[in-house]
Amino acid sequence: MHTNNEHEPVSDFNFEIDMGEYIKFVLKKWWIVAVSMLVCLAISAVYTVYFIAPQYTSQAVLYVINLENPSGVSNSDLIGYASLTQDYSKIIKNNSILRSVIEKGSLDTTPEKLSSKISISTSSDSRLLGVSVTDENPAEAKKICDLFCAEVKLQIKEMMNEDQIAIIENGSLPSSPSSPNLNKNIIISLIAGFAVSVSAIFIVKIFDDTIITREDVEKRLGLNVIGEIPHSSKLDGKGRRTAKMKLFAK
Repeated sequence: MHTNNEHEPVSDFNFEIDMGEYIKFVLKKWWIVAVSMLVCLAISAVYTVYFIAPQYTSQAVLYVINLENPSGVSNSDLIGYASLTQDYSKIIKNNSILRSVIEKGSLDTTPEKLSSKISISTSSDSRLLGVSVTDENPAEAKKICDLFCAEVKLQIKEMMNEDQIAIIENGSLPSSPSSPNLNKNIIISLIAGFAVSVSAIFIVKIFDDTIITREDVEKRLGLNVIGEIPHSSKLDGKGRRTAKMKLFAK
């Protein structure tokens, strides 16, 4: 028999997000965040140092200009050479040049793999071509860079019937690796560890429907607490019982 004083069970909890409450909850779990960040940092450092081969980059500079008539260059000529520089940056990594570099350098590679090691940089208002070659061996990087620049100069001259490429700077001999960047990887790992741990804590908090305090009863069940009775099930270090509350709601 049901009476008017009986309450139907509440099936749906109120999932309103109180960011202040969640932030406090995360701060209480600060040690989880710290451990997660330290673990990610250690994994990143070990992987970077012991499992990623260091890469070295040799850099050279080419200059696009008609060396047969270096004087009396007009503004229209400058615009034309700047446009020509952009064109050269797109065509100088062709298979003909790459195969010639492989042959002259006795390189054990393919044009595709060699092309992936070479990068060309330009600017819209400059006649300079930056050439970068990356390899695990710094001396090999410089060797390939010098061979490539010389071959570009040679083949462009044959193609255009005039010398339009000058080598301003030969390939540099790198003294330190260009990658991997240990500091960058450490920063990324710390951010990842923080993000993962905080997200996990938030998820646990959001889906935790345990009723512990009177505020939980009022917020989640919509009931009023009419009494609290101390309840003890454990002894503390001094032999005293630790008190917990059993809540009675109406």
